[in-house]
Amino acid sequence: MRKAKPIHINAVQRAIESAQKLNNRDILNLKGIMTFAMNELRTGKGGKEEVYSLIDAFNTGEELSVLGICSDETSRNMIQNGQAVLADLFQRHKERGSWTLKGPEMWVLNEAIFMHGVQLEHCSLGEFTKAQKSVRDKSRQALAGNQPKGVTVLS
Repeated sequence: MRKAKPIHINAVQRAIESAQKLNNRDILNLKGIMTFAMNELRTGKGGKEEVYSLIDAFNTGEELSVLGICSDETSRNMIQNGQAVLADLFQRHKERGSWTLKGPEMWVLNEAIFMHGVQLEHCSLGEFTKAQKSVRDKSRQALAGNQPKGVTVLS
C-alpha cells in the first residue's frame, strides 16, 4: 500500500516558502554549531558529539552540492576532504582513544566549514530541507544494512 502524500491547503504559499533563502538567524545558528564543534576539537575538549555535528554538516553539504549549491570540483573536494578527515579521526579514536586533530587536519576542516557556510548562505529552505532528508534517508538505509554506494558508516 502506498503512503498517502500530504495535502497542502495553500500549495502556492508552501512553494514560496520553500524557495526563500534560509533566514540569517538559522544560518548563524548552523555556522555557530560548526564553529563551536571545531573550537572544542581544536582545544582538545571535543569528542564524539562535536565530530557528529561536523559529520552532519558535511553530509548535508555533500547533498547540497548534488543539488547544485557549490557543486564545482574545488567546493566538492573541500567538503569530501573534511568528511575524510572526520572518518580518519573516528578511526584513530577507535584505535587509540584520542580525538586529537593534527595541524593539517584542522586546516582541512576549517576549509570544509567555510565551504558549508557558503552553501548555507546560498541555498533555499527547500534545498536545505531536501538535502537533510537525503542524509537522513541514506543514514537510515546504511544502518539497516543497505549501505548506499559511497556511504561510510561511522559507529
